Amino acid sequence: MANDFFEFKEFKINQKNAAMKVCTDSCLFGALVPVKNEYKILDIGTGTGLLSLMLAQKKQLT
Repeated sequence: MANDFFEFKEFKINQKNAAMKVCTDSCLFGALVPVKNEYKILDIGTGTGLLSLMLAQKKQLT
């Protein structure tokens, strides 16, 4: 049975009622997307918001 949450180092997503749960594909996509010197991130149809959280975390590291 899947967990009701997904946890990375800097954030935790409660996905109990989410239609699209966090999966390996989304984690790989978020890890491989390059982060440029942009100040804003727009994630339309966020679902759990995983990609925007991952990109924001990457931006803090750069």
